[in-house]
Amino acid sequence: IDEALRQAREAIVADSRSVDAHYVVGTLLTQLNEIGEAINSFKEVIRLNPRAVAAQTQVARLELLRGERSASMSAAQDAVAGAPNDPVVRLVAARSMIGAGKLAEAESEMTKLLAAFPASPAVQAQAGTLSLFKGDLRSARRYFSRAMELDPGSAEALSGLVAADMKEGKVADAAARVEKRLTITPDNPTALTLAAMIDIARRENSRAEVRLRRVIEVDPTNVRAYGMLAQVLFAQNKLDPAAKEQLQKQM
Repeated sequence: IDEALRQAREAIVADSRSVDAHYVVGTLLTQLNEIGEAINSFKEVIRLNPRAVAAQTQVARLELLRGERSASMSAAQDAVAGAPNDPVVRLVAARSMIGAGKLAEAESEMTKLLAAFPASPAVQAQAGTLSLFKGDLRSARRYFSRAMELDPGSAEALSGLVAADMKEGKVADAAARVEKRLTITPDNPTALTLAAMIDIARRENSRAEVRLRRVIEVDPTNVRAYGMLAQVLFAQNKLDPAAKEQLQKQM
């Protein structure tokens, strides 16, 4: 990725108005979890081409990821205006609505998406996420289960079902669900992270530490795993004084 990023930046030096080069840089920075810089690259694409729906969609997704809900909504609305019939764009817009707490608008959009794309695991999983936000665990389970039927490897569906289990206090069910996935894909970052989350809930910090270290081995750019590992090490009094002080400031 580093070498690809270097070459893409050289392309920008050669032609600062290259929309493709700026988009590639944004994509690579996203993979490196350099979210702020990635957003800036995609915004440069939009500046050069105001109708760049793909870049608008990326900005909407990344702004939501870093908690900038209003910015995410704005970018999503621009993307939908440019591609009103694109299901991917509309799904990102629905996610932005949920993130912004506009659940009525999100429900209206999800109703349309479910009618238009009933066999889409991403749409089913997003409907499940909306139901979770509304506190409707029964519907959430139905949508997430359907998403899993359509795509047994869906990380979003697995995460949603585990979240529903945890909300209902069914920790053992959540653990069994995740362990089942790990028997199929033992190095799956999502499953390992969920397993570590359950370990933490059970106060099995040593086991969580092992899982999180494995996540980082498999996916060195997984920012969430680093954050969770720091919390686990803090709980076990394994952090050096400087790191411990820094974490306390963040908490």
